[in-house]
Amino acid sequence: MRGLLRNFGLKVGRTEGGTFEKRVLELVGRDAKLAEFMEPLLAGRRKLREDPPLAYCPHLWRHQQSSRRNRLGAPMTDTQPATFDQVLADLINGQIELRHTNELRAILSTGNEITMHGTFTVGRDFIIYKTAKDDSGKWAMTPFAHIVQLII
Repeated sequence: MRGLLRNFGLKVGRTEGGTFEKRVLELVGRDAKLAEFMEPLLAGRRKLREDPPLAYCPHLWRHQQSSRRNRLGAPMTDTQPATFDQVLADLINGQIELRHTNELRAILSTGNEITMHGTFTVGRDFIIYKTAKDDSGKWAMTPFAHIVQLII
């Protein structure tokens, strides 16, 4: 959303304590069409923050857990299960096998999109793949932490 607003010359700036939505509405309030466009995005953001699809957003889950505090300010004791990464790897492996796919696309945190080919090796926190369809492709590894969206 920040990037979309930046295209209109609007800068959200630093926000804390749930003030992001308020700041966005403040910026777009002058332009009815832009406000109409941003409202569904803000509604989607609210929904994701209330009930995130944790299987697909492990970094969001970790962030939420690290930011939760008890009344004394100490971190909460309920932490991520030790098998969470393995569950994610099993989910991805299962979808690859179910769909008999030999090509995946991923959007990285840098904004780049990559295409992965071949027989995949899915580890607890990474995926190994070929960079081209034929034998000229090199082997590459991408950590899940760098993948924002995985398209199977």
